[in-house]
Amino acid sequence: MARGEVKSAAMRDFEALLNGFDEKDPNDLAMFNELLGQILEEALPELSDRMIRPSTSRGLKHLILASASKFPHSDWTPLLNRALMHETDSGLFEEGCRALVQTGGTRETDALRQIAWQRQEPDLQAIVSRKLIWLEARQPFGYHFRDLLQGSKNPRASAHAAQHLAVCARLENLEDLIGACDNPDNLVSTNALKVIASLQNLEAGRFLVERFNRTCDLMLMDAWLRSAQEQIKRAMPQAVKGVILDLLRSRPGAERHETALQEIDAALDEPEGDALPLIQRLLPQIEGVREVRLVDCLADLAIGHSVRINNLIPETLEEFRQRSQWQQANLDACAEGLAMYARRGIMGKEIVLPLLQRAFEGNVGGDGLGIAFVEILENGDQAQLDLILASSNHRWREEAIKILGERGSPELLPFFIRASADPIVDNAQLAIRCLGKLPGAMDLAMELFQSGRADQIERALSIFSLNHMTEAGPVLVEFLSRAEREDVLSGTVRCLGELQFQPAIGPLLEMLRGGQSLRLLKTIAETLVACDSAEAAFGLLQKAQEVKNLEIHLLAIEGIAKTHPDFHQGLSSEEAFLLERSLDACFEEGGSTRVKAVSALQDIWTIDDAWYERFESRLGKWVAEQKKRPTWDRDQQQVITNVLRDLERKRRALGGLLSSGNRLRQKIMAYTPGAPDGAKVMHGLIETLQEPGIFLGLDIRNELTALIGSELERSGTGEAVMERLCELSGQIQSAEAQGQLMELLHRTSQGSSLHLACVKALIQLGCGAESLNQPLPMRKVLVMDPSGFFRKRIINAMQSREVSEAQEREEAEAILRESAVDLLISEVSDTKGDLQEWFASMWRHRRIRQVILSTTSREYLDLLDQPWIMGALLKPYPVEDLLALLGE
Repeated sequence: MARGEVKSAAMRDFEALLNGFDEKDPNDLAMFNELLGQILEEALPELSDRMIRPSTSRGLKHLILASASKFPHSDWTPLLNRALMHETDSGLFEEGCRALVQTGGTRETDALRQIAWQRQEPDLQAIVSRKLIWLEARQPFGYHFRDLLQGSKNPRASAHAAQHLAVCARLENLEDLIGACDNPDNLVSTNALKVIASLQNLEAGRFLVERFNRTCDLMLMDAWLRSAQEQIKRAMPQAVKGVILDLLRSRPGAERHETALQEIDAALDEPEGDALPLIQRLLPQIEGVREVRLVDCLADLAIGHSVRINNLIPETLEEFRQRSQWQQANLDACAEGLAMYARRGIMGKEIVLPLLQRAFEGNVGGDGLGIAFVEILENGDQAQLDLILASSNHRWREEAIKILGERGSPELLPFFIRASADPIVDNAQLAIRCLGKLPGAMDLAMELFQSGRADQIERALSIFSLNHMTEAGPVLVEFLSRAEREDVLSGTVRCLGELQFQPAIGPLLEMLRGGQSLRLLKTIAETLVACDSAEAAFGLLQKAQEVKNLEIHLLAIEGIAKTHPDFHQGLSSEEAFLLERSLDACFEEGGSTRVKAVSALQDIWTIDDAWYERFESRLGKWVAEQKKRPTWDRDQQQVITNVLRDLERKRRALGGLLSSGNRLRQKIMAYTPGAPDGAKVMHGLIETLQEPGIFLGLDIRNELTALIGSELERSGTGEAVMERLCELSGQIQSAEAQGQLMELLHRTSQGSSLHLACVKALIQLGCGAESLNQPLPMRKVLVMDPSGFFRKRIINAMQSREVSEAQEREEAEAILRESAVDLLISEVSDTKGDLQEWFASMWRHRRIRQVILSTTSREYLDLLDQPWIMGALLKPYPVEDLLALLGE
């Protein structure tokens, strides 16, 4: 009913109901449904207005939306569309979208897509996207095909349609899709080809083969013509004729026309010669686009004109570019589809591979072709793998390295070795990283390193460093002493720095001496800085005083600043002294050397306030000198200003930090070894350390480390204190206590609070789970037995260890007072009786760690459950049984 027409009585009653509607009144609800069923078509415009009216209650809107499924009608779609364009309540919005989905037609899908386009609120976008995902898949082929044809006008809709068509398209739709492949819009043709590929049918596959061959032919011809055009353009005028004739003779079947070409050549050389009739007679005999266009170029020369380049490629540059893009997109889409057919067995690899290889060799196509070619190769396709490495397209080489690298096959080791020499550095490094993940990579790299050839050694060093193969470190360190070429030696040194191989620090410091070239000295110094180690930085600072080279001094300053990043790791007094000597050398040189030294020290930290004062004084004098010069560099001024400002800030902070350490020292002094309140005092010390603003200076840290070491070693330390010592070791990162904690771990019962505290501390100190589960080595052994012959037999079998012997407990105690042992091999009794209590006493006082019972008595079973008993052997036994018990 039109708005201008007279309303029915039922409609007037319905409007009155809506004006006073109460959603809580069941009578109103019943009347609403009754009247709407009578006048649905007449009421829909009124309901549409009510849905966007601000005064309409939420309950009434909900009732209207729910009515769409109760009273179906085609006019609900525009009503819902209009309402959803204005609705802000996400709950009502979802109800309206659900009503459109329940109707489920093409109009409803279009309405939802229009809403998705207009409503950009994130929560509403999420709702409508969910509904579209479900609804669009139910639409027929024609619905999505219409969107696919939008192409570049609406790329998102075209791509979305291609995804749906890949699911719903059938073989009967192939003809429509083939028509779309000829669309001049790149996106339409590419998406249509992708849909055809998804059909996974031999008929579709044959079309892809035909389209691929045709497109590849056109692209190869264009590439050849473009190359010919460039040759003619670059040639000197007198050489143009020769270039054209050579190009003609290079074409297949040209030998048939050799006589005619010779006559044309001679006629063009004669001043009075007329080559045009000869060319006109040749033209009908010529076959092929390339040949015809080259003959047209000869005709230009025959009539005395310079060659028109557009004879070869008549299109404008823009037209040619657009055509090339269209062809490349088509070729890539066909290649991807054919590769998928080959991988799934729909078409044989023997059909697909030659097609792709032809395009690959001709260097036509884009990334899609390159990826498709690599994906269907097997690891043993050596000829094709060689083609990849020889390709001039660096993107194809990059994608090939990525794809083949994911396979992780050792069969590809030779490929990656060759790819590691790629002229593009990023590709070479990518190949090396892929190589490092393959089984056997380490052995292969080591073989290259030991080949004696400089280029192979350089490649091996790249493999070691890029894959962080620290297991190569010992071999590299050993090589330092026998390397003959300086470039190889420098490369080895740099590799050790990139590996941050800490055992190399000592040998590198020994190499840093006079008699070496400055280049090698600098490489060694840079490597020591790269090791990021306090030992390396301090050693370099010492060596800088001997070498006396400014560049080494600067690197030493950089290294020592790098390893002291805050007050907690401030300079020691010896480091500060050596640093000042390096600064003296740099300041004596003057110029930019001073600026570099000062810039390197911008991040230096020390708790020596006097050192800061001396450094500030040195800078102040230099600034005063520079201010007298009218041309003081502005950048240098900025560097010095920043450093002075930073020094002032650190000095202010240092005063408060040093005073905070007094509380820690008081707590340390309050602890008395063996006192009943030891655990309580230790707990207070740990709490003080955790307070904000507390500074753990080097001196206090050394005091705490000494306290931890002495108390862990002391035999009378209680378990409660031991737990606190474990916690304290982890908190201050006391690496010195690691060995004692590891021993304590193996002495405690699993699951006990002390055992757990020990595990936590060791993890904080950087110990992995594997090392925690490994038994401690038995280096020091004590053999206690009344038989001298038996003791000698055991000692001879354990020559790799430090072994001592005793006849009975008094002699053994004398040895244990001097030094604890890891293992005691003993009888269960001696002349003074049973040794069980003596074992327990020695273990509690940490004189022994483990006991192996070596006895003729069978009455030892009650001892085996003691924590200090490692095992038992019944005499007489072969020494091999003892070594087997020790894991040898």
